[in-house]
Amino acid sequence: MALSDAILLDTTDNVVTCTRAVAAGETISFSGAERGTLEVSEDIPIWHKAAREALPAGAQVRKYGESIGRLTAQVEKGGWISERNLVSEPRDYASEYLDPARARRKDL
Repeated sequence: MALSDAILLDTTDNVVTCTRAVAAGETISFSGAERGTLEVSEDIPIWHKAAREALPAGAQVRKYGESIGRLTAQVEKGGWISERNLVSEPRDYASEYLDPARARRKDL
């Protein structure tokens, strides 16, 4: 079985994490929550994110099935998402997990 070039951590994620450095124009394979391929539109360093779809400025970036921030610029499908185009947003984790109406975890 061949190793994947990237990993998809949750089916709702709009990014994959590259498990090796990839070059613009390469078609990479990913596995994890789903299997698939993605053509990378720019060079992406190891452990950085590639967009699974075109994302407009202001879009939420999802990794681990959670929002990890918002884009400050548009990113095309297969584009590199990093600190140059992603900003974190403050979240109220306590109410997300402790408020029964909003809780994702059923054991709380």
